[in-house]
Amino acid sequence: RRLLARCGDGACLELIELQPEGRKRMSAEAFLNGYPLSENERFGVNP
Repeated sequence: RRLLARCGDGACLELIELQPEGRKRMSAEAFLNGYPLSENERFGVNP
C-alpha cells in the first residue's frame, strides 16, 4: 500500500514517513494500518 498526496498543480508525492500531531514519526504503512483512508479521501484540507 502507498500513501500519495496530490499537489495543487496535479503532481503526486509519495509519503514515505509522516508524523501526526502529538505522535512519533511513523512509516506511511504504519499510518495506514492505524488510520485507514479510502481512495481519494481528503485530509488536512484548509478552507
